[in-house]
Amino acid sequence: MNTFKAVSLLRDTGGLLVGPNGKIANNITVIASSGGGTNGMLFDAGAVGADSDIVTPGSSTISTQACLEMADNPASTDFHLVSLWQQNWTAIRFERFFSAVVMRPNGVAKITGYS
Repeated sequence: MNTFKAVSLLRDTGGLLVGPNGKIANNITVIASSGGGTNGMLFDAGAVGADSDIVTPGSSTISTQACLEMADNPASTDFHLVSLWQQNWTAIRFERFFSAVVMRPNGVAKITGYS
């Protein structure tokens, strides 16, 4: 049974189904995803601290001689390479770092042991 099915069948302490409709179990909104495997995670958003850095140019940021894959879906085989040098283009790469930390030990729970 995948995570989506398992979370959809969870019951709260009163016996009510928790499910993927945003119902609440112990003050945590549960959102099930069919993209999950056989394990799942529950996060209490009030127990997770997160922050993002500003967007900055990365190392080796400017190139006029690279070939870029121009595709909105990189996993697709329908793409073409564009030579920056042949098009007289310049590419600039930027980076943005993001981090998060669990502030309380009971802020995250792992769902396991279902079949």
